[in-house]
Amino acid sequence: MINNSVRIEDCPEPLQVEVGSHLKNHENAKIIAVQKWDAGVSDSYLLKYMVLVESGNQFLVLRLYVFENGAYGDVEKNTINAGEIIELVSYSELLQQFLKLRKG
Repeated sequence: MINNSVRIEDCPEPLQVEVGSHLKNHENAKIIAVQKWDAGVSDSYLLKYMVLVESGNQFLVLRLYVFENGAYGDVEKNTINAGEIIELVSYSELLQQFLKLRKG
C-alpha cells in the first residue's frame, strides 16, 4: 500500500461532508493529516482516504474506501483519546519498536 498526503478538497464528497460537519460542531477541532492510500494486492478496495482530526485530547480517524466499480463505502469514524494512545504505546511492543526506529 502506498500512502500519499493530499488536501481535503481531493477527497470524495462524502468524506469532505463528514469532516466539515465535525469541524463545524467542534470549534477547536483541526485537521492534522489527510491521506490517500493505494490498495495493496490482497485488498478488496481500490483506494482508501483517511483524515485525522484533533480536538483537545480527542483524535478522530475518518476513513472512506473506494471500490473498483467507483462506488464508495460508508464513512467510518473512530475516536480515541490521548490517554488511550499513551496506553497503547506503553503496552505495544510493535509501537515501541517503531518509536525506537524513529529516534534513530
